[in-house]
Amino acid sequence: MASLILECPHCGAEQIGFAIVYECGARPVRLDYSFMEMMICSGCEQAVVGIFDGSVGSAKNNSPNKCQGDPRTHGWKLYTTYPVPTRRDVPQFIPDPLAAFFRQAAESCRRGHYDASGAMSRKVVDVATKKLLGGDLAKNETVYKRIEYLSEKGRLTSDLKDWAHHVRLEGNDAVHDEAQFTRDEAEELLSFVELFLTYIYSMPGQLAAARAKRDQTTPS
Repeated sequence: MASLILECPHCGAEQIGFAIVYECGARPVRLDYSFMEMMICSGCEQAVVGIFDGSVGSAKNNSPNKCQGDPRTHGWKLYTTYPVPTRRDVPQFIPDPLAAFFRQAAESCRRGHYDASGAMSRKVVDVATKKLLGGDLAKNETVYKRIEYLSEKGRLTSDLKDWAHHVRLEGNDAVHDEAQFTRDEAEELLSFVELFLTYIYSMPGQLAAARAKRDQTTPS
């Protein structure tokens, strides 16, 4: 049976077996001799379509599905897959450990660990508010108080305050609620957290970088 090891765009497994279960000939743009293969993940059992290119001249057998094992070891080139595995990038200028926490939240969501993702999203807001407060932390011991205090001081806009509270409450549910978090809920929190970090760190960082570049290029 034709099979190969790939990263699954559905369950997030980085190295997992795919079995080729259906094949049809195709001629996508730029490829003269190619086949579309439907491949099933051995973990989540969802389908991925792969485009195999045999035009390089070294392909053995008359199609990828006729190969034993990985068609790539028989001269076939895997041109692309649909869908393509994607990963959410950490926004620019995010300091550690916030960048690491965001990455964990994103990776957990990608792998289907939605409760863990929700909990890590909440942790991002928790730690970010502590870092923003600095010396004022002692009198604002709870996440709720920190968010409110930062809003009062103008460090958070009204929308950011509402987003931060939403992540706080939903993150609590991910940790304590008996009902399991869903993919949509985890993705929503990730989006909120990404916007939060972008406003607090990325935008000021981009502005500072632009000013530094301007100062370097402006004659004194």
